[in-house]
Amino acid sequence: MSKVGKKVISLPQGVAVTMNGQEVVVKGPKGTLSYTLLQGVSAKVEDNTVTVTVDSDEKKNLWGLSRTLIQNMVVGVSE
Repeated sequence: MSKVGKKVISLPQGVAVTMNGQEVVVKGPKGTLSYTLLQGVSAKVEDNTVTVTVDSDEKKNLWGLSRTLIQNMVVGVSE
């Protein structure tokens, strides 16, 4: 299991994350960024957190990468 993939992404005030199928859209005071998740990886937005999960054992190496990319997008639109 990925240690990085297990971490929950907390959203700062003013940042919103929406899911359009496999596309993650992050909007904040400094702009908008989007990322399309690979098949086998999914994300769930609840309250002010984003949780990334993996559907199969084949994509576990991409689980942490996807989580890190989304975290970097959150930082990019807020700082």
